[in-house]
Amino acid sequence: MIQNAYEVVGLGDKAATFGVRAKKMSEGDVYILPYKKWMNLGFYQGAVLTDQAGLLEGTGKNMRQIKMRSVEGVNRTEVKELLKLAFQERKNALNK
Repeated sequence: MIQNAYEVVGLGDKAATFGVRAKKMSEGDVYILPYKKWMNLGFYQGAVLTDQAGLLEGTGKNMRQIKMRSVEGVNRTEVKELLKLAFQERKNALNK
């Protein structure tokens, strides 16, 4: 879906971070964090993303997440659009 994305795995956190220039977890664009009954698909700069479907949860300064309770949820058009927006936002921010 996103070409030239980096992946950083935090074994202690049991999380994987992905980003256009991520060399460490804190430089990521999105992350996945598994739980027993769901998986968080998180957006490090989710507060600035346009979420027309209202999928993003959270009230922090920057981060937002989607609780994914099935594999099929990842294939939703709205989720794919948020992923594209997240990567594009970071590319734009890093190229300033």
